[in-house]
Amino acid sequence: PMVLSSCDGLWDRVMWYNPLDSTNPWKQYNTGWDPSLNELSELNHTNSFWLNATTETTLRVHGRLPVTADIPLFIGWNMIGYPARDDSTYTVADLKAATGATSVEGFDPTAEYRTKVLDDSYVLNRGEGYWVHVDISVTWTVNW
Repeated sequence: PMVLSSCDGLWDRVMWYNPLDSTNPWKQYNTGWDPSLNELSELNHTNSFWLNATTETTLRVHGRLPVTADIPLFIGWNMIGYPARDDSTYTVADLKAATGATSVEGFDPTAEYRTKVLDDSYVLNRGEGYWVHVDISVTWTVNW
């Protein structure tokens, strides 16, 4: 995917979770596979994704800054990013209030499944990905 071009050659696999595909929710792109096997062709500022870096690297993102970002959340678990210019005050409690989310998890390299439940006081950050569970489908509008 082009969004990863700033670190070309420094990763071998990227994965994204699609909650709308109940039979095969994990979409991936693997640089070692035949291109016809790769199901992930697009990432955007509302996605969160797992990237397997083969060498330490920094992902540089370029493009126009939107005024808002509408992120659809579907019943069950959703893997999302937090695309906001100001990431200094918006908490898990704010996300829950805005969406009705029942649980929010973030990355933890020491946990068995690499995630942990985040406290309501946790401040969301650009560049981090989150697992958000909702009981009803809703659109979360992130203001920049």
